[in-house]
Amino acid sequence: MPSINKWFKNIRLFRIIAGMFLGFLLLALTNYLVIKNYIDDLAMDTMEIDAAGRTRMLSQKIIRLANNLENEGSSRDEVYELLKEHDDILDAFKTGGMIGSSNEIIMPVTGTNRIVLNQTISFWDSIQSKILTLLEARATIDTTITKTIFVTTNDSIGTVISEPDIQQISIPNPVITKTKQFLSRNAEELLVSNNRFVQSLAKRNEVRLQELYNVLLGFLLFNSICIIAVLFATKRFI
Repeated sequence: MPSINKWFKNIRLFRIIAGMFLGFLLLALTNYLVIKNYIDDLAMDTMEIDAAGRTRMLSQKIIRLANNLENEGSSRDEVYELLKEHDDILDAFKTGGMIGSSNEIIMPVTGTNRIVLNQTISFWDSIQSKILTLLEARATIDTTITKTIFVTTNDSIGTVISEPDIQQISIPNPVITKTKQFLSRNAEELLVSNNRFVQSLAKRNEVRLQELYNVLLGFLLFNSICIIAVLFATKRFI
């Protein structure tokens, strides 16, 4: 009879130990998944901040190259390629997708970041339309001018008469001049707009990082309570 009681006692003890083991295993798995999710989100935030910073750099480079198309070394094809890269990044922020040649896929931004993104895109669209105008416009245009010349006739009196002299000349395209002035005036404001979007993403990253610190502290306290509870249970049942 004592041996049977001992056997039942051992079975009960085994179940208690197995239950505690499974509980700790589940707790460890929960800790891992939650922390991993935060770390993945922080990595995504870092990638998005880098991408937003690249659009800031690209926009300024595009304006600089567009304003110097007539100078040697500045290429329209290069500007078009940079415009495409810039727009691909903005599209990834709007609808989700891969950034550049990387295999990382980002999700569409939401909330406050979405509002700031829309403002940035709206301002960029006005800039881009001017850049495209600059790329497609001719450097010079042909125009006709009329000059008045005085000619002495061969009649007996020698009369002096005026005749129009029509000439066709090439002049700098005024559209290019106005467009360059517009880009120069708004380049700084575009930089401010891009900085605002970068800072919005960075702020979300800071909030998420603080949340991770709070979660780690919560797990530490909860795990400590569980360990203390197990110690008391062990003292009682063993």
